[in-house]
Amino acid sequence: EDPKQDAAVVFLGGRKFVMQDSAAFINGMKSRLVVMLNSEDAATTFRLENKGQEVSAGGNFGKDVKILGKFCEEFREETYYLRLLLLSDWPVLIFRAYPNKWEVYLEALDGDVVRLLYGSRKPLAEEILQEIAKYEEENGITNADKMAKIQSR
Repeated sequence: EDPKQDAAVVFLGGRKFVMQDSAAFINGMKSRLVVMLNSEDAATTFRLENKGQEVSAGGNFGKDVKILGKFCEEFREETYYLRLLLLSDWPVLIFRAYPNKWEVYLEALDGDVVRLLYGSRKPLAEEILQEIAKYEEENGITNADKMAKIQSR
């Protein structure tokens, strides 16, 4: 066997990759390391935590869900995760480096970084939004304060 093939990285491997190409590829890798990067950002996106339950194109719901579910089970542990997004007008960072816990940070009005969440499972957007609302209330932050920060950039 070729030692150069001891690991593989699948970058932006979305639903199409899983449905058409993944079974033969992963079986061929046997016990070697396979890393999935940024499946959430692929052109045909899916999320591992949904286990293939997203809406299926083409009406092939049963078969798609079964194939995607099996694939998601294979890659169930998100060992490194870094995602920057905008929620409720705040720059929010979701981070995890296994075996550490999931962390969620936001950039405060003064530029400091504030940890909103720390836990053993990936937080849902609704949970992050609840923590943001709590943070805003505890710190007396208004929409006008957030808009002033955005306009000052």
